[in-house]
Amino acid sequence: MDNSKYSYDIVFENVTLYSEEHGTSGKIDKLDLKIKRGGRVYVFGQNDSTRTLLLFSIMGVMPPKFGNIKVFGKDIPFENKKKMFELRQRIGYAYTQGGLLKNLTIKENILLPLEYHNIYSESEIHSRYAKIIEYFKISHTNREAWNLNRTEEKKILLARSVALEPEILLIDDPTIYIEKSDIDEIKELVDVIIPENFCKPDCTILVASEERSWALEKGKYILALKNDESYFFGEPADFFLDETKK
Repeated sequence: MDNSKYSYDIVFENVTLYSEEHGTSGKIDKLDLKIKRGGRVYVFGQNDSTRTLLLFSIMGVMPPKFGNIKVFGKDIPFENKKKMFELRQRIGYAYTQGGLLKNLTIKENILLPLEYHNIYSESEIHSRYAKIIEYFKISHTNREAWNLNRTEEKKILLARSVALEPEILLIDDPTIYIEKSDIDEIKELVDVIIPENFCKPDCTILVASEERSWALEKGKYILALKNDESYFFGEPADFFLDETKK
């Protein structure tokens, strides 16, 4: 697809998000911002449900109560199933937890987007799968995806999210619910391995996290969701300036 007609992958136009559905609850009010193509944005603040709500809205799962959301230069086609299917081919999403199909093997879970969307040849699927399990260090993939430890589950969810080489990647609280000893491994996947090896060029990445320090260190931009439903969006250095004014 020709991306030359737009510079911003994600645009929120005076958006209010509120929901207690799909396992989320929270509110974001009057969100008005533009995320450039190729931007890396770390989202922190409020609670995990509110951060999930934000990511769900970009995927088209959660329409805004007010305002408008554009992705890839166009309004999200919430009511058009065919166009939503095409949109989601271009967006990867890594669940916080619980997103695996337990009756399928680990391999089948990772391959699910590749087989469902049917846009790669068999040889391309095989090659991409081999690369994924090598870089993510996932083994014994013919076992069913149940009784996994939390770190294994996180790695498989991340692996599946990049199977289609996304143009937008949404990663939902990747370091929550795992052992402290495994956090650095997950952060390396998110910060280095995934952006350098598994996304399209100029991929836009949003990482929702409860870890403010990580967001401020690694984010090219940050989106801080505040408890009064306001927010800050900009570079980390400007966030510190904004905080010192209070």
